[in-house]
Amino acid sequence: MEAEFVQHREWMSQSDFLDMLSAGYALPGPLATKVAIWVGWEQGGVLGVVASLAGMVLPSALMVGLVLAAFTNFKDHPRVVGMMRAVHPVVLALLVFMLVQLTPRSLTSWHAGVLGAAALVLLLLKVHPLWLLLGAAGLGALVYAPS
Repeated sequence: MEAEFVQHREWMSQSDFLDMLSAGYALPGPLATKVAIWVGWEQGGVLGVVASLAGMVLPSALMVGLVLAAFTNFKDHPRVVGMMRAVHPVVLALLVFMLVQLTPRSLTSWHAGVLGAAALVLLLLKVHPLWLLLGAAGLGALVYAPS
């Protein structure tokens, strides 16, 4: 997404991209939907939102429906079981790759690093992510707001 929105199409700055991701992760629901709404609004207002959501949701919904229909019929087949065993670690690698890509741009100071580490510890202690996001938003408004 970043390469497409920031470098290729130049629809937003890298800072705006990180703001969009932060807002997207803070709000409930799938990230892709929130990104489509954000980019659609920035590029075309209400019509842009409608177009971006239709372009994002309809193809995905059709593909998921087809895959789900096939998967439910063949989920116990040995080849499908093997396929899923191979896909799981690749999905994890994709998530780690995203983490590696975003970390240097998100942790811009030692303060941000401490905040991120504290959030990780709290997540491991089963604190609900919403509380962490609300706390971070409040802290940011009080401490990090430009003078």
